[in-house]
Amino acid sequence: MIWLISISILIGINDSRIKQLTSLIENGKFKDELLLFLLSKLNNKEYSKLEPTTYNPFRGLTKNELHNIDSSTIKKYLNAWFKNTKLLTWHAYLKSAPEKTYYFGYWSFEAAAIAAVLEIDDSTFNQNQYYPKDLVKFYRKKNCG
Repeated sequence: MIWLISISILIGINDSRIKQLTSLIENGKFKDELLLFLLSKLNNKEYSKLEPTTYNPFRGLTKNELHNIDSSTIKKYLNAWFKNTKLLTWHAYLKSAPEKTYYFGYWSFEAAAIAAVLEIDDSTFNQNQYYPKDLVKFYRKKNCG
């Protein structure tokens, strides 16, 4: 869900899709701080009674207040991202990618979405191989003129 919301922010989805995602997450009674932070940037709602992110790979982004994330936090997060996702089932996916009909890559969509919505200068980490800088560039062009 974190990646779905992150990609939705970066590419810009229509209002009916935003309502669908909002309904899905709100009806699921999710309290995850990162998920609801990103959702709030998509639907312009405020959420309270948030709980700390329990999904280990994302904890590097949520150790501080999400509103206080800066470029050094994201840079550190990206540098550890691949290692921190090692236990996830898709981590070794690249080895079998030629046989698969789809491949979504090793990108940290959540880091990109946060950098985009918080207007964080990504010049110190935009060359990181796990940072989808083109999506951030697309978001900024579409939303910032």
